[in-house]
Amino acid sequence: MNEEELVKYKGFLDDVYKNISPKLLANKSELFKDYYRFVKKCSKVVKEVSIKNNPLSYGFAMSALLADGCFSDSAIFRYDDKDDDDLCKSGLSVLTGSGCCRHVADFLSDIYYELEVNSILFSCVRCKKPVNNDLLGKGNHLANLIYYEGIPYVYDGLDYSIFKFIDTKNAKVMNNKLNRRYISFRPRYLAMFYGVSEEVINQLISDFYDASCRNGISKNELREIEFETITHIKEDTIKEFRENTKILKKKISNGMLYHHS
Repeated sequence: MNEEELVKYKGFLDDVYKNISPKLLANKSELFKDYYRFVKKCSKVVKEVSIKNNPLSYGFAMSALLADGCFSDSAIFRYDDKDDDDLCKSGLSVLTGSGCCRHVADFLSDIYYELEVNSILFSCVRCKKPVNNDLLGKGNHLANLIYYEGIPYVYDGLDYSIFKFIDTKNAKVMNNKLNRRYISFRPRYLAMFYGVSEEVINQLISDFYDASCRNGISKNELREIEFETITHIKEDTIKEFRENTKILKKKISNGMLYHHS
């Protein structure tokens, strides 16, 4: 990420977080303070085990650590489409050891933010072929939009998938054999729950079109980044992270039980 890219896309981050932060800051509970302490620790270990300054590598590393249960109090993680978002912060659910796309994407978004990656949440529908439905339609999936070398890609942290844009709203998976190989942008969720403005959404759509006209990263390069990242994750590093965050994860998990009671 160079200075020009950081300045250009900083508005995306600001638009998202300025709308979330007041909710969290209004609640002075230790839960949210501890959560963001934990996110900072997560960003440090992700940076340590990833390729330097590589947002794609960060994503692969986060998915690997997530699947291995490193981010959860229970030391496991399983898929669960649960409805427990009353705490105003979906990412918290990851620490309980289960969650679905919205929990994972929100959690990864917080880590990306700490890593100063050009990133924003991406609400969409998953489909077997490109679709031309209204952008205002309802979405059924949440992932992360990240910029790599100035080009936007969608990263799905649940299955390590990278999607490349083929037009103003549709993107096709590059590195996995999925039943539903395409995703189509549906920004309504971002506007409703994250306060993302129409101006930002229009800029994103323009970026998607520009990306569809550029070659971007090749599949071979992407495979090399994924392989190098996964093989670079050392057992000792992960063991140390687990040990150093054990008490904090337990405290957050207990705090969530208290707020739900």
